Amino acid sequence: MNNLAWRLKNEPDDPYIKACNDWLSNQQTDVDTVKKAIFRLIEKGVLNLGQSSYSCVMVKKEDISPKQNTSLPQEVVEAALNAIMDYRERQKLAIAAMIELRPDFVVEVAEDPYHLPEAAQRLKQLYQHLQTPPKSGPKIQTGRWNEVWDYDIGYAHCTITNIVTQEPIRWSSTDPNTADYYGFTQHFLWNLGKEQRESNIQTIYEWMEDFIQRTHNISIATHEHGSNYIGTAWYYLWNSLIEQNLVVLTLTEQARLINIR
Repeated sequence: MNNLAWRLKNEPDDPYIKACNDWLSNQQTDVDTVKKAIFRLIEKGVLNLGQSSYSCVMVKKEDISPKQNTSLPQEVVEAALNAIMDYRERQKLAIAAMIELRPDFVVEVAEDPYHLPEAAQRLKQLYQHLQTPPKSGPKIQTGRWNEVWDYDIGYAHCTITNIVTQEPIRWSSTDPNTADYYGFTQHFLWNLGKEQRESNIQTIYEWMEDFIQRTHNISIATHEHGSNYIGTAWYYLWNSLIEQNLVVLTLTEQARLINIR
């Protein structure tokens, strides 16, 4: 982006720069809008984001087929994908909070000319039942919703946190069909601490136990520092799912989102 901003100012005769400048002029906007265009290209799959521990690299998308060789058992893969889809449904709680508390944000984002048409249409369906146009409020709003959820609402996103479990549920209007990576991770770790785990979570936990036993020769269930190794297993699980092209992590304006292939 820094390079582009410099070129727009200093290399106006370059044909690509000229095309970009003409587009910005027609849109009556500035270079910041290019960031939105890049995010749209990522969401449409024209660009991919290469994943690593410390960086996020944007690359041109290539046709890639799922890798068949993996050390993850099929039941673990299925449990992980099912857990993601379950969490995606759970995020609807945050959608309900967003519509009730700040419908003006939903309307504003849906009418954003740089939003994907299919995502904008889904948003419009959320507020069509409103009798009167919503009034605008402050850009950021916090408070308590339905007595058990603390909410933090900003433009195009809503996070509600359970005051008992401290479980966050975050919804981004960028694409309601994705799951928020950070929220899902927190939800998963909270579920690990429950006495009665959901079947998908239990399957993943048992694999984690076996993985840590094989790679570090300790038991995460009995070792005093065993829980510290859960992050190692979690990182390996996600890298494997990404390498197999089963899931994609997409960086948007608001957060990193999970999309199942």
